[in-house]
Amino acid sequence: MQTTKPFWERLQQLADYISARGDLPGPSTAPELHQFVKTQRNRRRHGYMGSEELAALEALPGWLWQAPRISEELRSRARAMRDAGLSLNDIANHFATEGVESASGPITWKSSAIRSMLTTNEERTAIASSRDERWERRYAALREWTEVVGALKWRNAGMDPVLQRWMIRQKSDYRAGNPRMTSELVTRLEALPGWFWEHAKPARGDREAA
Repeated sequence: MQTTKPFWERLQQLADYISARGDLPGPSTAPELHQFVKTQRNRRRHGYMGSEELAALEALPGWLWQAPRISEELRSRARAMRDAGLSLNDIANHFATEGVESASGPITWKSSAIRSMLTTNEERTAIASSRDERWERRYAALREWTEVVGALKWRNAGMDPVLQRWMIRQKSDYRAGNPRMTSELVTRLEALPGWFWEHAKPARGDREAA
């Protein structure tokens, strides 16, 4: 499988994050890098990862091919400590000092790990719903831009910088194989007048495997 330049760019970002923070990114601390980690785990699990990429990921300090599994007992302990008034950082420090491990092995305890542990399925669903609504709003704004101004170009003078960054993010997610970038979303974006991907598109099989 051909390795793409965006993969290596995002890998360097991940390496810089780990160097600065000491652990893998969480959904609240660095959502895009967290999604990149999930995507690479999924690619390996389904056999769609080259040996060079695999070796580079495994060379990262603290890299894990499987996200830590948290037992319900440990989750209950953390929830009780939170209800007692302890901060997320206090709970993380307590677990780290105690040497608590996840159900799947060692884990680096940070406040982000505690926050993720205590997030309910209902809250995750609400977050996902909010993300979908935000995507629809941005898409509608971009479609309106093309209706008023015309086809998209390399440089779109006068466009809201927030909307410009959103466009860049969609293309970055597409190249990284982000599973949120479904074939339906790809089709809708490509239907916009002038829409283009900065780099050559990946093969259909690569996109579906990511």
